Amino acid sequence: VGANEFGLGIHALAARAREANFPLLSANAESPIGEIQVAAIFNAQDVRIAVVGLTSEEVSRTGRPHHVKYVDVADAVRTLESVLPRIRDRADCIILLGNVTREEEQRLARAFPEIRLIIGAHDEAELPMRVGSTSIVSTGMFGKYVGRLDLTFDDGELNRIESRLIPLATAEPDPEIAALLEPYEAKLNRALHQVLGHAAGDFSRSTARESHIGNLLADSVRAKTGTTIAL
Repeated sequence: VGANEFGLGIHALAARAREANFPLLSANAESPIGEIQVAAIFNAQDVRIAVVGLTSEEVSRTGRPHHVKYVDVADAVRTLESVLPRIRDRADCIILLGNVTREEEQRLARAFPEIRLIIGAHDEAELPMRVGSTSIVSTGMFGKYVGRLDLTFDDGELNRIESRLIPLATAEPDPEIAALLEPYEAKLNRALHQVLGHAAGDFSRSTARESHIGNLLADSVRAKTGTTIAL
């Protein structure tokens, strides 16, 4: 469970959690949603694989206050110090599924070398990396890839991890899913195709320096709120 899952508020996430046919995981996010579990254990070919979920502490800083006021996200390291002793004897392998920053992933890999695999879902980093004996993988952002992981075990011990990204740009859409999405796309397109104005130049965008898009948004906020300064 990551920051975006709380984007529409507690009640919306609770409804989706009741509909889901898969576990929602977060060991360090306390909320009124009882369906969110600390971890899940899967048995694959007689190998017990524990998956522990983690949520970034950024939720409390970046989420809309009225959506996250009932969410308390604890420190990830202290959380794992409490959780891991409860699952070590029940699993042959522990995987961390974390919606945390790349810096937090590296911090966790150094703190818990017994976690051999961290699957990230927060930053857009697409290249795998190693921290000690821990592999950190991610599929990036915006659905550009799906990831494949091949784990090789010998006598219940994980001895090899192979990962690769599969591009989706040329993938054929599933007809059933395409038909399901069609009415929503048509509704969105009616709004998105409205012409609001014409740009006299390029709409450059930057998160590190002044840009045309940034200026446009700031000026729009100033015009709407009547303020002198907008950030």
